[in-house]
Amino acid sequence: MCSNSPKVCRHAPGQAWAAATAPPTPATTSAQRSTEQAHARYAIRGIKDVLKVWAHADVQSWTIASWLSSPQTELDDRTPRQALLDGDTADVVTLARQAAERLAS
Repeated sequence: MCSNSPKVCRHAPGQAWAAATAPPTPATTSAQRSTEQAHARYAIRGIKDVLKVWAHADVQSWTIASWLSSPQTELDDRTPRQALLDGDTADVVTLARQAAERLAS
């Protein structure tokens, strides 16, 4: 666990935590939970880029949180959060831009 403030992780200075993990389902294995918990401790690479895209849309923060945790067909049924963890930042940013534009119009 990081010793810095709850908002900033010393492993990724200056980046806000993005620990949007859903509670594990009964079908989730302990190894999966362990991996998810480890990821939740650090800032997610690319999250700032995604949030910048959403900054111009007039939506509630819950809309963005819901979008980040909802499987997307364009991401092979992964959530945008999981795609970011997998390193697919460009795909998530593009998809976020499309979603934000749809909601802004």
